[in-house]
Amino acid sequence: MNRGSHLTSGAILSAASLGIYAASPALQGAISYEWAGVFVLAVMAGSTAPDWLEIPHYNKQAGKRVSLISHRTITHWTLLWVLLSVYALIHLVTILNPILIGNAIMVEPWLKGFILLVKSIPFYNTVTLNSAQSDMNAYLIIVGFSIGAVTHCLMDMMTPKGVPVLAPYLFRNFSLRLVRGFTGEMLFLVAFFAAMATLVRGAWL
Repeated sequence: MNRGSHLTSGAILSAASLGIYAASPALQGAISYEWAGVFVLAVMAGSTAPDWLEIPHYNKQAGKRVSLISHRTITHWTLLWVLLSVYALIHLVTILNPILIGNAIMVEPWLKGFILLVKSIPFYNTVTLNSAQSDMNAYLIIVGFSIGAVTHCLMDMMTPKGVPVLAPYLFRNFSLRLVRGFTGEMLFLVAFFAAMATLVRGAWL
């Protein structure tokens, strides 16, 4: 998909994140408004990261824009971004969990459910709180950035060219072939907006 579509998806995801944050006094008690803003910026940066990490530049000899790293190869490695998201999320929840439990404000049922879901991930118990507590803000940034990048890869997966899922260079790119052209991208963004709006609405109920 084009840069505009990726930026739009990043904006939708950022708005949804803020909507969920605003619906949760428990999260507001654990994460400051300033760092919620930083999280949003990380999501926006991550939403286009797989493309700008290719280091695109204009080649005078070729007379066109080229990239140092081939397009939709290692920077679009979906599994790598997913693993990074999970890794950072496990550490973030490990730090936030005792803060939320000790908070006088009741933790929302959906947030409790999300924490339990993260805790069910294998190797969750291998993370030690003492070694991670001072890094909450760093993990918050990594989560936002990597989730934005995962969204980027999933969007590109919808197009005919696809993206590498298991390993770039070793396997062919995987494509769902659901989106073609401008109209297809707009329809996808409308569906993505509806899904995020439903998620935020659920947090407010």
